Amino acid sequence: MITYLLVDKDLQLFASTLVIVGFTLSVCYFILGLINFSKTLKY
Repeated sequence: MITYLLVDKDLQLFASTLVIVGFTLSVCYFILGLINFSKTLKY
């Protein structure tokens, strides 16, 4: 029972970390895309 709870906590931590990393990467790609888009508009 104790090991199950520990594994469950680790899985929750792992899942939340993956979500945060994925969200951060999406925001970075979105900002880079906006920068590239504005560059193409200028030239």
